[in-house]
Amino acid sequence: DGPLVTVIRQDAAHQVLGDLGERPRGRNWCRHRERSRDRAQIGEAHANRDRPAGQGSGAEPGADAVGEMLERRFEDAVDRRLSIGMSEPDAGSDVAALRTTAVRDGDEFVVNGEKMWCTGAGLPNTLLAMYVRTDRDAAPRQGISLLIIDPTTPGVEIRRVPTLARHILGTNSVSLTDVVVPKQNLVGGLNDGWTVLLSGLALERVLRAGGYVGAAQATVDDALAYAKQRQQFGKRIG
Repeated sequence: DGPLVTVIRQDAAHQVLGDLGERPRGRNWCRHRERSRDRAQIGEAHANRDRPAGQGSGAEPGADAVGEMLERRFEDAVDRRLSIGMSEPDAGSDVAALRTTAVRDGDEFVVNGEKMWCTGAGLPNTLLAMYVRTDRDAAPRQGISLLIIDPTTPGVEIRRVPTLARHILGTNSVSLTDVVVPKQNLVGGLNDGWTVLLSGLALERVLRAGGYVGAAQATVDDALAYAKQRQQFGKRIG
């Protein structure tokens, strides 16, 4: 991993775990986890930019060059959310089975397909980080690339998926119909998206674990506080 990814991971770990002397508990775990989500997603989008220039597939520019292109194109990228699009209607845990395609057309990609469970995709100030298949003839894990897509681009349709919980951020399906994406929005090398994907998942597992531990701790804290106030048969039950 490059220096940028290392810094982001250290910062995210600090946000989730806190200092040993004052480790966040209860709802603070959830808050720390949410604050770390943006850092994790930005880390995923930048995961390969510290690799040597020119490393990658074909004649595409190196990861450093691509990272600089993205920063110029989205000057406020660090202040924006990224909604990650991996899963599809027919590709869940088996991400390598994704079918959304991006066909090169000169200096652009034309993207078609559908993504599922894109957290926060419909929120303001959010970019879409979509994993797409850029080489249908390559092995499943070798023909995937990551593109950053502006949700206001013609052909992008975002639909909220009803859920029992997680109503604040929400999750969405994203339909992509002949969506034109500049080649400068490619993150990492062409067909090198699997490497980027794994780097993001490694960090997300830590953050997600922290979030669920925090939710469980908050539940116990609330139940204990209620038990200390609740009275039955003339005395408190806890």
